[in-house]
Formats: sequence, C-alpha cells, structure tokens
Amino acid sequence: MKARWFTRVACVVCASWGVSAEAQDAQSGKADAVRQLATALERHAERCRADKLYGERKRALEVLVVLRPDDTSSLRALGYTKGSQGRWMPPKNDRQPRDADGRALDEARARFDEMIGNYVDALDSLVASRLLSDEDVVADLRRVAPDHARVHVADGEVLWSGEWVLDETLASLRRRAEIVEWTRKSFETAPEPSSVTPNARETALGLAWTDVLESDGVRVLGTVERRELFRMARSVLVTRELFRRLFGREVALRPGTTIFLLDGAADRDRFLRTHPVLTDRQRTDMARLTGAWIQGDSDDVAYWHVDGEHRLDGVIHLVCHAFLRQGFGLPMERAWEQEGLALVLTECVLGTRLTWCSGAATVTCAGEQAALRERLLESADWLAEAARRSPLALDVLSARRWGEFTPEDQLCAYALADYLVEGQCARAPRFLQYLAGGQRSTVAAVEAILGRTSAELDQRFQRWLRERPTRELEAASR
Repeated sequence: MKARWFTRVACVVCASWGVSAEAQDAQSGKADAVRQLATALERHAERCRADKLYGERKRALEVLVVLRPDDTSSLRALGYTKGSQGRWMPPKNDRQPRDADGRALDEARARFDEMIGNYVDALDSLVASRLLSDEDVVADLRRVAPDHARVHVADGEVLWSGEWVLDETLASLRRRAEIVEWTRKSFETAPEPSSVTPNARETALGLAWTDVLESDGVRVLGTVERRELFRMARSVLVTRELFRRLFGREVALRPGTTIFLLDGAADRDRFLRTHPVLTDRQRTDMARLTGAWIQGDSDDVAYWHVDGEHRLDGVIHLVCHAFLRQGFGLPMERAWEQEGLALVLTECVLGTRLTWCSGAATVTCAGEQAALRERLLESADWLAEAARRSPLALDVLSARRWGEFTPEDQLCAYALADYLVEGQCARAPRFLQYLAGGQRSTVAAVEAILGRTSAELDQRFQRWLRERPTRELEAASR
C-alpha cells in the first residue's frame, strides 16, 4: 500500500518536474533569442545614426522597446518622457524622421530584415524541439515585426503584385474570371430550343402564342417575340449550369414547369383571368406585380413587365430562388441570403440587377434612402457604393423580412452575397447548407463555417470591398 502510494506521488512529481523543465527550456531559449536580437538592434541603431538614417534608427529602437520595455536609453531616444506617476509617456508629436537616400539605406533595410530572419530562425528551432508552437511565433512577431510574411499569412492574406491582400480578394478575381468563362461557354454550348405544339392547358388560356419552345427540361412560351423566348430558354439552362459550377449541386426546374412571357397588360389580364388555379383575390394581387411564380399541379412562372430585359431578369431571378430552395433547402424566409444570391447569380448570367424584392422597390423612402435607391437604379458598380456605406450589421440584416427591406438592405444583401460567392467560394456551399438546417443565424454560420466572429467578418468584408475594385482594374489592364 505504501509502496503504491509512493509510486503515484513520485510519478506526479516527475511529471510536474518534466513540464517545468520544458517550460524553463522554452523560456531560456526565447530569452537567448531576444538577447541576440536586442544586441544586434543596438549596433544597428548606432550605425543608422552614424549614416543619418534616422527613420531606420527609429524602427530599430521601437523594436528594442518592445523587447525591453524598461530600456531607458531607447525610450529617451524615441522622445518618451516620464510622467508624474513614473510612467513613460510617448511624444506628443511623433513625426517620422527622414532617411538619407542611397546605398546605406538599402543596406540598413537588408540588415534589419536579416536580424528579424535570424530571430525567427531561433524561434523556429524551439518549435522544432516542441518547446514553442507556430502560434507562439506568430504572436511574438505581431509585436516585433507586424509586417512579417508569417503574420500576413496567419491573418489570411496573400502576396499579390507586390502587395499583401486578403485571400478573399485574390479568390474573387479568380472566381470572377471563371464565372465569365463558364457563362460564355454555357451560352455557346446550350442546346438549341425546338418549337413544339401548345398543350391543352396552354391552349385553354386563350392567348395567341408566338411560339412554344422546349430545351432540356425547360419549356417557354409567350406572346412576345420569338427571339426573346429563345433567349429565355437558353438563359435558364445557363443559370442551371452556373449553379452546378458554383455550388456543386445538380438542380432543375420542377417537371411540368412552364415559363410564360406576356407582352403587355391585356395579355396579363387574360392570362390571370383564365388561369385555372388562381382565386379572384390572387388575380387581384398578382395584377399589381410585374410577374409571379404560380404553384399548382405544375409550376407556372409568368412575367409581364412592359420591358423585355426586365422580363428576362425577373424570370431568372425567380429561377435562382427556386434553385436555392432545391439545391440547399434554403427557405424563402432567409430573406437576405435568397435575395442577395438571386441578384448576384442573375447578374452573372445576364449582367443585370433589375428585379428587387418588394420592400426595397416599393417602400416609401426619404432622405438618404431615397437618394441611395436612385443611385442604385443608375449605378453599374454596387460594390463601390457598398464600400461607402456604414459597417455591416449582420444581426439587423438577418432579421429583415421581405417587406421590410430598404434600399440599403438590398445593397448589403447583394454585396455580402457577392463576397460569399466569389471571396468565400470554397466555403459557400457549406455555408448555405448550414443555414438551411433549422433556425440557425447568419452569425452562427459565419462562426461555424467561415471561422470568424461577426466583427472580424465585417472588418474583412469592408477591406474586401476596398481592395476588390482596384484589383479588378489591375487584372483587366494586363
């Protein structure tokens, strides 16, 4: 009994001693690395002063103060003064001193980089000995050399054209180029629609159909010109292919779905009056709209806007909603996700954003919201407009219902969806699948799938908005 008790105590003591010894080794190794860097920085600072490289000297002294917070000599050289309570106070006017130009400046910068490199090598040797972790090294570099490549990489950045940009920025440029190419090829290779005979249900509606077209599960007919019907059929097929490319999900219109394109109010009224599944109340309500998705034994998508581009945009917008429901089970109650993604996908296929949710399009606005609506109606660059807005409020946007959308909500939904489709393209399918499961919030999806807090996402999102336009211009100029 006593022997077993002694053995257990001895094991505990030995284990505790082992952990303590490793901690001491790590502390000792780190102290040696700091001491070597500090000594090198002191010599470097003196040489910079002799060469009149005052900016480089200041940089070296600032690192010394990080390594040795009580380094009186360095603090005084940086202009710090001791306050009444004994604390060192930074200079009130912290101007960046100038460096003399020439070879000495290049050599000084190379020396500084070499010193930091040697310091990182020393810390990495401790990582190799399992005395420190990579995270420990990055945390130390944030203090000593915040512009070091390891810090940028840890922060999700990539070096591109000599500058550090967000991973999402470069991902967006590549994804946008892919989308353009996918869309172009899809339009080129989409099967030709063929003319077919109207069925009994379509004939019973009593309208003079210009043509009835079918192609790979898509059926389109209407009273508009045949070329519009032709373009409509092909655009649905391209949207389906783009959805597969972007999200890896096979989607299709429900069997029996028919798209009706109607030319004017008279055709609209006759269509609504003779449609067999509509009630009088539904006919009255739909007459106030520019189009509708009518569900029955088979789905009918009807659009009767006076302008052909609006009809095309409106139908593709509705098709995108349907594909999101089918592909991910994303309910229409997820207003910003459904609306934002429908805007982005429609723009990818057609280059237009003409269909807005009813709130943003019809709600009475005044002041800045009214002015924003006008700018969005006229502007070709919504992302530039989004970059000028206030920070994103995910919780507020997520709580918006369809009829409550303001023009600013519409803009935020679009911009955030574009960030998801392009900047977070690898995670977008899992993000949408997560949202479709139960009453999960957007904030929870951001944390679970994107690995960010709401505040972190907003910070990256705002930076992405600032970086993306300039990067696109650079890429386009090559």
